[in-house]
Amino acid sequence: MILGDKMHTKSLGLAHILYDYLYLGQGIQKSDLILGLGSKDINVAEKCATLYKQGYGQYILFTGYAGKNSPFINKSEAQAFKEI
Repeated sequence: MILGDKMHTKSLGLAHILYDYLYLGQGIQKSDLILGLGSKDINVAEKCATLYKQGYGQYILFTGYAGKNSPFINKSEAQAFKEI
């Protein structure tokens, strides 16, 4: 095993610890608002739209401006998600 593999394995182990700590295991509940946090992953917008269509919220609020390596040109993440 080379040094990079050891670091990757350690990082992955630490990520699992953090995930296990933060994971609540709660199901989805209906709410007034669906919050979509900005990112470069358009799956966030698609999942929010799916939840909205399924009646899990009356409104969708997207956040996000132009983060590092944002794939959206001349618009914020929130605006791009709104269009999706």
